[in-house]
Amino acid sequence: MLHRTARPHTIHPHVCRTPLHDTLYGRYYTGRLAAYDEDFQKADEHLSYAFEHCAGTAAVNNVRRVLRYLIPVGYGILCAPGAG
Repeated sequence: MLHRTARPHTIHPHVCRTPLHDTLYGRYYTGRLAAYDEDFQKADEHLSYAFEHCAGTAAVNNVRRVLRYLIPVGYGILCAPGAG
């Protein structure tokens, strides 16, 4: 018996929502990977999202982890050849 795969437009919108903490983990690690690949624009986008959404919480260690990569990425954007 074949099962049909669910298509995004047929799924109820509330079923597709990912919990915020999963989204933040994904954005944080995608930003880290982009930083290692020296794709500073992409890293800045993902790490900034993670920082903005976890800065209001009581998770101080998570904010430190994000800033550990976000600050050097910002410096990399400023000092990149052709910037400014």
